[in-house]
Amino acid sequence: MIHPIPALSALSPITFAHPAAAPKAGAPGFGTLMGHALSQLSTDQTHAETAVAHAISGHGSVTQAMTAVATSQTALDVATSMRNALVQAEGSMMNLQI
Repeated sequence: MIHPIPALSALSPITFAHPAAAPKAGAPGFGTLMGHALSQLSTDQTHAETAVAHAISGHGSVTQAMTAVATSQTALDVATSMRNALVQAEGSMMNLQI
C-alpha cells in the first residue's frame, strides 16, 4: 500500500499573477510561505528521526522508517534548491547596473 507524501499534500498550490496586479487582501506573503515550508521540513525531519528510532528499537517498521527518511530527504533537497535559486537571484540583482 502506497501512502501519500505528507510534505507535498500540505503545500498550497502556487499561482502567478500579473506583476502589476495588487496582492489580494489576506493572501500570505513570500516570507509566510517560506516559514510554513521550513516548519514542514523540520516536522518531516523529526518524524524521520522518530521512525528510525522506532525501527531500531523493534517497535516500528523498517519500511515506514525508510519512507519517512526519503520524504525528509526530498523536502531537504527542495529547500536546498530553493535557497540556491534565491542566492543566485540575489547575486544577479546585485550585478544589475543602474
